[in-house]
Amino acid sequence: MEFDRRVQIRVDRLEKGQRQKGFGSGYLVGPRLVLTAAHVLDHADPDAVSPVTVSLPDTGERQFPAVVRWQRMDDTVDAALIEIVDGHGWQVPQSLSDLLSRPPQRYGLIIGTRPHLVTASGFPRLQKETTDGRRLDEQFVGHIAPGTGSLVGRYELTGTDPTPAAATGTHGSGSRWSGMSGAAVLAHDGYGSDLLCGVMRRDRQADNGTRLTATPAARLLADDAFRALITEHTGREPVLEPVEPAALL
Repeated sequence: MEFDRRVQIRVDRLEKGQRQKGFGSGYLVGPRLVLTAAHVLDHADPDAVSPVTVSLPDTGERQFPAVVRWQRMDDTVDAALIEIVDGHGWQVPQSLSDLLSRPPQRYGLIIGTRPHLVTASGFPRLQKETTDGRRLDEQFVGHIAPGTGSLVGRYELTGTDPTPAAATGTHGSGSRWSGMSGAAVLAHDGYGSDLLCGVMRRDRQADNGTRLTATPAARLLADDAFRALITEHTGREPVLEPVEPAALL
């Protein structure tokens, strides 16, 4: 995982005449292209000056305007690609600064039946500071069991670490994982690199431990418009690769 690709997404929402603030996580899959969950962008106010903004969490949280380039929300896919508007001082993170010498993001599919270790980093409600409202980062570590959720085309992620409650003083009755939606789910390929195998979708709110769901990358790459946009921003068409090392298949 490249920590400099993690971003925070803020949305000016207008729902039933009420203006609200929305928040989610995202991951840069190109120098100015962010992958997130589609529902993070729900009810964006069309009359706002910049209804969707992106910020890097470790640079003073300066917000950069962004536009939605692709969005899909249905039973199997909850994902979107947003483009950071050029000309507003956006600095491309180091890990994406030279796509000629360093290939862009790779995408993976779990093709075996064994549970596979994965990780995701985002900015959930449980890491919201009570003093100033900042969202700190949380790195989720868990497993995907391919035989769970496969009939409906989603990944189910089971956490391996204890999860703290939301910070004292955090208002609202929502999930403590609220704000994690849109985080990239990554798996190690066994050779020193990571493959993006999904995008975080929702919290199942398990009675014990953590159970989250994600849209598989295979569903994204099956969409022609998604692939075309990735190619436009990186110069290379994304290809789906098996997550498991060949020796284990």
